[in-house]
Amino acid sequence: YTGKHPTWSEGINFIDALKIPGFCKSLTAMQLANALVFAYILHPPSLDEMLLWIWNHPGLGAYKGLESMNFVLATRKAVLVTLTSFCKHLQIYCPTSVLQTLHFQESSLIVAEHFLCKIS
Repeated sequence: YTGKHPTWSEGINFIDALKIPGFCKSLTAMQLANALVFAYILHPPSLDEMLLWIWNHPGLGAYKGLESMNFVLATRKAVLVTLTSFCKHLQIYCPTSVLQTLHFQESSLIVAEHFLCKIS
């Protein structure tokens, strides 16, 4: 496909608009959007998109993962700083072979969000 690819958020909004039970405004919709990124159908999420997802879902794993590392997430800016720091940490300390296996460069925020969910 050579046309314009929708953004990650547009993909989530499209999935929500379908009103499929179990997919509306859910983690499942986000995971489907992630899969569509890996299939080159959607653009990977921007920092702002992933920041908003984490900020708007404080009961889910990524937010809890940041909290479990003792980050204080009182504002969206705090989530932005901690998410950026966490991504940078992965980039610096993970072996290159691991980053390549995880497609870190193409989808670093998806990988970081996934790791954060496992920390919580």
